[in-house]
Amino acid sequence: MGTRLDELGLPAEYSLLRENIPSELKGSEIITIGYEWYKTNYDTSAASQRAKNGRIFEALVLEALLQAGIKPVYYQANVEFIPHVVYDILLYHPKHPVILSCKTSLRERWKQADLEGLALKQVYRGASSYLLTLSKSEGLRVQQQIQNSEVLGMDECIIIDNEEDQFNLLIQKLQNTQFVKASKILPVNGKMISAFS
Repeated sequence: MGTRLDELGLPAEYSLLRENIPSELKGSEIITIGYEWYKTNYDTSAASQRAKNGRIFEALVLEALLQAGIKPVYYQANVEFIPHVVYDILLYHPKHPVILSCKTSLRERWKQADLEGLALKQVYRGASSYLLTLSKSEGLRVQQQIQNSEVLGMDECIIIDNEEDQFNLLIQKLQNTQFVKASKILPVNGKMISAFS
């Protein structure tokens, strides 16, 4: 049994946001319309708001995934053999896990997502890593770097807006993969010898 989205201890603004946007929204509409409502009703420009802005964005992405039937979804996930990394969103498959790094704006923070993706690909060779952003200009720049092979850990930078179908195409792709609950891994497996005879 997992945790429900409303049990994550999200900021109170998220509950108000959900009450004020149509429930029939799907895919990128959930994120763009929801985040626009949030920006209109709250001061998102203050430095003290950045963490809250990020959590709201992540919650909207989680909602879009769950609404599309993509589950189970791991939020703020740690992966065995990858110390000191917390993935925003992870979809587990034994050979092809997928991470979604959510950034409202990029600046130099896209490099963190690149390193996190690279670390996952060292443990799971078939892993995929996507950077999701609301910033079109920064996202286009990073996507160009990915296409030029200047970025090794990310497969794609997806700009979430209603004019492009990038995020909705990603959802369709993810719907074709059977994600599963991660099993517990024993750190050591073998015959333990404790005495000579």
